[in-house]
Amino acid sequence: MSKDQNQPEATALIELARALTQSRPEMEPTLREIEALVETALNRAAPIEVELGFEQAARRLRTAWLKSVAAETARVLRSPTERETKRLERNRHDAYGYERDFQPESLEARCEAFFGPAPPGWAAAHVMFSSGQAALATLLLHLGETRPGKLKVAHVGAYFETSELAARACAPARTSAEADCIIVEPVACDGRFTSHDPSELARRLTDGQTLVVDETLSAPVTQLPRILGEPIAGGAAVIRLVSGLKLLQQGLELANVGIASVFARDAELAASLTEGLKRCRTLTGAGLRFVDALALEAPFFLDRGATQTYAESVFAHNAALAKAVTVRNRLFKPLGGAELTGSAAPYCAFELATGNSAEALEALACRIEDEAKARGLLIERGGSFGFRGHRFEVIEPETGEPSFLRVALGARDDHSCAGLIDLMAELARGGPARCPAVRGR
Repeated sequence: MSKDQNQPEATALIELARALTQSRPEMEPTLREIEALVETALNRAAPIEVELGFEQAARRLRTAWLKSVAAETARVLRSPTERETKRLERNRHDAYGYERDFQPESLEARCEAFFGPAPPGWAAAHVMFSSGQAALATLLLHLGETRPGKLKVAHVGAYFETSELAARACAPARTSAEADCIIVEPVACDGRFTSHDPSELARRLTDGQTLVVDETLSAPVTQLPRILGEPIAGGAAVIRLVSGLKLLQQGLELANVGIASVFARDAELAASLTEGLKRCRTLTGAGLRFVDALALEAPFFLDRGATQTYAESVFAHNAALAKAVTVRNRLFKPLGGAELTGSAAPYCAFELATGNSAEALEALACRIEDEAKARGLLIERGGSFGFRGHRFEVIEPETGEPSFLRVALGARDDHSCAGLIDLMAELARGGPARCPAVRGR
C-alpha cells in the first residue's frame, strides 16, 4: 500500500494521542513520540513494516495512558483517608470512601448520550460493572432476591459462559412464558452464527418478567428502539447488556467494563432495579475499580460518532472476508447471514466441511500462519475481536460443540486486511497452490 493508503490509520493514531493529551497534559511527550513513530512507519518500504510500526505506536499510546492513570490512582488508598476523599471531591473524578462502593457516576452519565435517550413513556438508567458477565451475575442475584425458590431463566443464545452462569445460579425454564428472566442474544455464535428476534420475546412479556438483551456482538448497533416500540407489559423490564471492552475502546482495551441499561415503563420499577443492581454491585465487588474508571475517561470511550465509525470498519472487513470465502468454497461449511450482511458479525467463524476437528483446524491455522508470513501479512494468534489489527485462533468449546477457526479482522484497512481476505478465499477454493509444508502442533 502507498503512503496515501496508510494515511487514515496514521491520522487516527495521532488524533487518539492528541485527544488523550488534552485530557492529561503530562502526556505531551507521548504525543510527540507517537507522531515520530507514525512518521517512521509511513516511510518504511514493506507494508508489514508499516503495520508493525502502527502497532508499536498504538501499544505505546495505550501504555502511556495507563501509566498516567496508575500514577494518579497510586496516590489514593483503596480505603482512602478523609483527607484523600476530600481531595478527590475537589477534582473532576468521582470520589469514594471505600473502593468496593465506588460509584462511576460521571461515566454512567455519559451513557445516555452514547446510547441515546429512552423513548417517550420509558424510564431508563445505566449501571457499570467490571465486565459484562459481572453485570449479568449481579442482575441474576438481584432478580432472585424476592423469588420463592430459584430464579427461572430461559437462555436464547449460544454464549457458553452465560449458559453456565445461569445453570449455577438459577433454574432452567422450559419456555419463555414460565421464565422469570429471559436472556436473548440477537446475534449468537458457537461456531455458527445464529440470529434471534428480541422483539418477538418482548411482545410476549408479562408483568414481573425481565428481558435481558445481550448485544455484545453487535454494539454499538442496537435493536432497543424496535424492542421498546413493542406493546410491552407495564410491569415488565428490559435490560440491555454490553461488554464495553470489545468495540467501544478503539481497539486499545484500556479497561474491562460491562454496561447494563435498565428500561421500564414504570419509573418506580426502573429505579428499584437500578438501585438494587448498584447495591448488589457493592456487596459483591462487581463494580469498576477507581483505576479502571480513570482509564475509561479517555475521550473516545462512549463517543458515539468515533465508536460507530470504528465498529463499521470492523464489521465491513469481516463481511468482505465472509463474502470472499463463499465464492467457490469447497473447504468450509456454508456461512450464515450475520457474516455475509456485515451488520452484526465482528469476526468470522469457520468449520471444515469434512473432517472438522481441533487437530485439522490447527493444521489449517499453521498453514495460514506460514502463508501469511510468506506473503508479508500481519496476523497474530489470539482471542477476542475488535482490534485495530487482525487475529485468529482455533476454539475448542468446553461444552462439546464443534471446534472452529475464528478469524477476526480489525479496523485497519491495510495491506494485510486485503491480503488475508485473498488468502482465506484461496484456501476455501482448495489453494493456495504455493504453500509451505504444514507444521505439526
